[in-house]
Amino acid sequence: MSNRGLLIGGVQGRLSTLEKSLLEAGWKIDSYLKPIDAIKRIRSRDYGAIFCDERLKGATAAGLLVGIKRLNDKLPFYIFSESMDPSRFSSSGKPTALLRYPPVLAQIPLPKGTQEINMAAKETPLKGNTSLVSIIDIIEMMGYTKQNAIIEFDFGKKGQIFLNGGKIEHAVFLIDEKAAEFGLNALGELLAIKDCEFRVIDYAKPNRLTVNMPNSTAMTEASRRSDEAQRYKDFVARVRELCPQAIDISVGYLLSDKPYTGFGNSTELFDLAKIIIKANRDAIKLRIDNLFLTTEKLTFSIKSFKEDTIIIASAPANLNDELGQAVRKAYGEILLSK
Repeated sequence: MSNRGLLIGGVQGRLSTLEKSLLEAGWKIDSYLKPIDAIKRIRSRDYGAIFCDERLKGATAAGLLVGIKRLNDKLPFYIFSESMDPSRFSSSGKPTALLRYPPVLAQIPLPKGTQEINMAAKETPLKGNTSLVSIIDIIEMMGYTKQNAIIEFDFGKKGQIFLNGGKIEHAVFLIDEKAAEFGLNALGELLAIKDCEFRVIDYAKPNRLTVNMPNSTAMTEASRRSDEAQRYKDFVARVRELCPQAIDISVGYLLSDKPYTGFGNSTELFDLAKIIIKANRDAIKLRIDNLFLTTEKLTFSIKSFKEDTIIIASAPANLNDELGQAVRKAYGEILLSK
């Protein structure tokens, strides 16, 4: 297998970023901005792998994948992607793997026969575990020295914090393969991780800027949001403990599209709570603090507090009193006391 890779991109800045990462991983790279030129090159040169940015001009990565597979169906084909959503590709035209953009060095496949050499290149000058080293201290140090860097958590699998000139400009926290938090919410989640490997790698410009305030302000607000989110999770757990037969529970801000947290079909329940509260406010022209509804099969306990944050929980209709008491008790113990 050749250690030469073919890189295809559509934007010069992104192409340069990808080329740098691939070179660091040990590949010899031929780079092209025009897909047609890349296809011509494949016919005349032996490559160990094809690397393609999802942002192309005059073509799509999926279409290019199909075309190149017709020329050589055994050639590994990797796509750098921001969304990391494999459902866009048909079963007959799936890439060898999706690689995250901005590139994460540890996720880039190595050329055959260069494993030991390049693993050494992957080592970073600053790494550790969040249980032993304070990420806040590291960010403060980088802010003081005005460093350009990325802090990766679990080799980028849990998230990243981007610093430009020592200032936090972007944070992403990966919930799962298809969902992520960004900005201050993400920063709060990452600062709160108790036991996770981290490392500092070379800076690459993020695809978006989600933090625009001094580091101290950003970390204070992010930590506040993280603490608040944890209290909501504790509240949900306490309601379930007090009323084990609760079906769905949801906590969220009235004007948001989705709840902060919940249990069961929390998003559907949250949408229902917003409809009920709006209808009642329109009818009586007053703020709704507590509302209890019982239908033939279900009972609902709804509470509004703290500038339109709402709680809604549901249970079988015969547990009306038990559910109401559980919500009130959990609210008093966990949310009201803070």
